[in-house]
Amino acid sequence: ISLFGYGLFHLVLSLIPPSLLKIFNMLGFEGNRYIGLSSLKIVCKVNMDFRSLLASVVLLSYNLVLRPAFSREQQYINSGIHASEVLLEGLGESVKGTWADHYFRGHMDKLKGRYHVALDSFKMCALRAAHLKQIKILGYYEIGLCHMIEWNWSSASDIFLDMRSEAKWSKLLYTYLSAVCMGASERPEGCRHLLKELPGLYKKTMNHELESYCIRRATTISNGSDLRYECHIAALEMLYVWRYFHLTESQANFIINNVNSRPQDLAPSTLAASYLFLGLSWLHLESICRAQQALLVADNIPQVNNRDNYISVATLCELTSLYLHTNQTERAKTTSERAKLHKDYDLEMQIFSRLNSLP
Repeated sequence: ISLFGYGLFHLVLSLIPPSLLKIFNMLGFEGNRYIGLSSLKIVCKVNMDFRSLLASVVLLSYNLVLRPAFSREQQYINSGIHASEVLLEGLGESVKGTWADHYFRGHMDKLKGRYHVALDSFKMCALRAAHLKQIKILGYYEIGLCHMIEWNWSSASDIFLDMRSEAKWSKLLYTYLSAVCMGASERPEGCRHLLKELPGLYKKTMNHELESYCIRRATTISNGSDLRYECHIAALEMLYVWRYFHLTESQANFIINNVNSRPQDLAPSTLAASYLFLGLSWLHLESICRAQQALLVADNIPQVNNRDNYISVATLCELTSLYLHTNQTERAKTTSERAKLHKDYDLEMQIFSRLNSLP
């Protein structure tokens, strides 16, 4: 147990944002990710018991959930997928066909871009975990996310609406997700009704920063002149934050046409987000110059509220990546330094991994 605890301790500490890590360092605690992962791998190989199973679950979660969130390198993500396939095979009949097997295989297929296959796995996960409420909700969450990735807004909205009636954690978040997906699927009345409910669902918990963002974003959506456009941009924001902003060619062209015919009275945060996604769409279509122009426009849109600077930071991260890709090293360094100067903005915890991966 000591080796498992030792490895888990190092791994968890290595994932803490730098701003919080300073506090742990002052208390004499340090986390080394390599030591943590190596220790857990030893537990998997040496022990063939419950400790081995726990270590395998931790490693699978790291490889398939946390590793993609902390890295921009596809090769690094692919190595995590391969390691997870080996781990699952090593567990053999003990987990085959269980909710855990379907859950982790669903994540592997999602990372490979096989969303329809992943969707089936997560549905089986929820079915196998019918007696385990929180695991079932986790399966539903992934089902909703897969629908969002494929822009199946109506199905995503229905899933998140079902989740909020069952979940104890963050009913406000699921209500917000259901509302923006409903608005994006052109169901305005239901969307407006859910948006009005958000302030009454707010609770100051450890998740209050994300919930505060949802309430502020809901206000911007409600005040906009084009509900469908506002909700579509808001839904794309959530996919971007979760690092599942993956476009097909038709989706990229849709965003380009949509932004070019956008409403004229957009709030600064929505306008900046529009140009961020326009830049990423041009990037997907390999039009580097147009992508850079759009991202620079987004960067030059000042935000009225400091909390909205999450768009500015995201834009600077994408510009840094683009400059590196085009060998503009000095501009990349300057842009990266600008991104790291921003503090106290919405979704800071969610975006810090992008900042952390900058040079």
